[in-house]
Amino acid sequence: MDEIINRNGDEIAVFLCNENKERLELGRHEITFLTGVIKHDMPQLLGKNIASLNLANLGLLASIIFRKCVLRKCTTAEQQKLLKGTYALTTDYDSFCPKMAEITYRGRTLRFDVSTISQTEIALLISEIYLMNQYNASVEGIQNKVVVDAGAHIGSFAIQCAALGAKKVYAFEPVPEIYETLKKNVELNNFQGIIQPLNKAVGDANSTAEVSYNYAGDSSASLGLKPDAKFRKKIEVIKLDDFLTDEKIDFIKMDVEGYEDKALIGAGNLIKKYKPALSISAYHKPTDMKRLPELIKSLRSDYKIELHRYWESDFFCK
Repeated sequence: MDEIINRNGDEIAVFLCNENKERLELGRHEITFLTGVIKHDMPQLLGKNIASLNLANLGLLASIIFRKCVLRKCTTAEQQKLLKGTYALTTDYDSFCPKMAEITYRGRTLRFDVSTISQTEIALLISEIYLMNQYNASVEGIQNKVVVDAGAHIGSFAIQCAALGAKKVYAFEPVPEIYETLKKNVELNNFQGIIQPLNKAVGDANSTAEVSYNYAGDSSASLGLKPDAKFRKKIEVIKLDDFLTDEKIDFIKMDVEGYEDKALIGAGNLIKKYKPALSISAYHKPTDMKRLPELIKSLRSDYKIELHRYWESDFFCK
């Protein structure tokens, strides 16, 4: 199995476990295969297939680029076929049915109940948080600090922060079913004294709203209108300014499916007072690239704003 070194130089190991207690180790190529996303592996794929003169794979790669970039078509199946052909992957992942994931990270084993999410989402969470460190968490920025995780999902980032030595993590997740998994994952890792799961959304007013989603672990659950959503539930929305009144906040991560501008407005006083580091998703709405930096600068003009594309696009502000 190829070793996995993440963006920060840490060696990690990843295992999936099914209900029969069988363990399946994933290498970097296997994780990439499960995500169906090859953009971060393009140089290696191109180099390996040129070196082996594999014209079939080179043709498939050219087709993927054309279909995705020119025709704007979904190419997940083609990308997985290319990865299988390049790295000779033979495992039948569909029949494994993982219930748990284990990640060895910075000297400790982190455990996650992944029974409500797909294998693709499992691999995406591993890639985003533990391989590419999408939200730019570091020991220096997290250790002994108070963190807000808005859009916590099953707890992958909140648990990363706890593993990095956070003093406190407020983990907001509005979908009731996902919130239950978040609580379970906090308990699995014995982080109850550090991570506080909260079944609430964050916004620009204290109110109620309707969250839309398609299944129990849906990572794209949204407060925005999703006409094709199978489930809709009323949930509580809070302003961070009103909820966190007595504590210095050091780091705020927001990945809230297009609600980032409202969430920032609701945290305006905290941001003005404490100037926490901000890691804000910048890809949910076409206006985000212009609107979010302007909004952040209107709250504190002394922020230095960087656009990172470690996995998706995020603004990191200090």
